[in-house]
Amino acid sequence: MNTLSEADDNATCMTMCPEAEIRFRESRCLIHPLESSDQTASTSSSKSRRADHSRMVKVYSRPAAGRDDVNPSQLRPFPVLKRTVSYLLRLANESTASWTLVYEFVADRLRAIRQDMIIQRMNPLHTLELLEAMIPFYFIAEYRCESRHCPGYDRKLHSTQLEECLCRWKEVFLLIGSSSDISLCYLLRNADKTETYQDYTEWKTQLPPRLRSVVGDAIQALKMNNFCRFLRIVGRLPTAALRCSAWHHISTNRLAGLTSVSTAFKSPTVKIEVDVIMRWLAFDAEDDATCCLNELGFRVNNGTVNFHQKWQEPKPDLHLFHWKRCDKLLDLNADHLFSE
Repeated sequence: MNTLSEADDNATCMTMCPEAEIRFRESRCLIHPLESSDQTASTSSSKSRRADHSRMVKVYSRPAAGRDDVNPSQLRPFPVLKRTVSYLLRLANESTASWTLVYEFVADRLRAIRQDMIIQRMNPLHTLELLEAMIPFYFIAEYRCESRHCPGYDRKLHSTQLEECLCRWKEVFLLIGSSSDISLCYLLRNADKTETYQDYTEWKTQLPPRLRSVVGDAIQALKMNNFCRFLRIVGRLPTAALRCSAWHHISTNRLAGLTSVSTAFKSPTVKIEVDVIMRWLAFDAEDDATCCLNELGFRVNNGTVNFHQKWQEPKPDLHLFHWKRCDKLLDLNADHLFSE
C-alpha cells in the first residue's frame, strides 16, 4: 500500500471497463444482461446481446501465470474506481431487473475493483474512501439474499468477501482514522468477539458522536445476554447498513433469549403466549417463533407454550431462516438502501 502522499499513477484505464476486455467479451458473447443495450437487455440468448459500452464494467478474474495483470491500461485509477462504485450502487438501488441478476453483477464488479486497488497498491486515503462506499452493500445484500433465497448467492463466499473488506478497512482505519459509520458497523458485526469492547474503548474519540454510546450499549447488551435491549437498540439504529451489521447476531440472540425464558418460566402451571415471545425477540411471524420453539423441544398449543417439559430433544439449526428473519426490525423498504 502506498504512503499517504503517493499518487496512484500506475493506472491509465479511464473507463469502467478496459477497451481490450470489451473487445474480448464482445467477440465471445460474454456480455452480461445488465451491460446490454436497452433493446437487447431482456434477450435470453447471450449470442444476440449487443453491448452498451457505457454500461460495461470490468469483470473479476483470478490471477493467472503468464497474464499481464499489472498492465497500466488494464488498471483503473482512483477517480474511475470511485465513479464505478457509485454506478454499481446506483444500479443496485434503481435496477428493475431481478435481485439475483443485480446481486451477481454488482458483487463480481466490486470484487474486480478491490483487485485493481491491490494490484496498483492504492494509497490509504483512496482505499478507505472506496471501501467505506462498498461495505454497506455487503451488509444489506447479505440479508436480502438470505431472505429471498437468491440462487446466485454463496453464503461462504459472501461472508469471505465481507470479512476481506472489513479487515482491509480496519488496517487503513488504524493508520489514518475515520469518522464514518463504518467503524460502528465493524463493531456491531464483531460485537460477540472478546476484543470488540477493547476496540470500542480505544476508538471512542473517533466514533461518530451521535451513535457512540448507542453502539456501546448494544455491544454490552449482547455480551450480557440482554436480548430484549439488544433488539430494541438494533431497531432504533438510523441506517440499513447499521441494522444489517447487527443482524449477524439475531439467531444466537434469539436462542439465548428462548433459553433464558424457558428457564425463568419452567413451571407446569405457567403458559406464555407466543405473541409475547414474538414481541420480546422481534419475530415477524408466529410460524417463525413456533418453529424455533419446536426445535428447542417445546410444543405450541393454541398460541401458547409451556416450558415445563420438552416433548423432544432440542435440535436448533441456527442456519435455518426462521431463526434469522426480521424484516420489520431491519426495515429494508427504503428506495436508496445502498447510498444512505
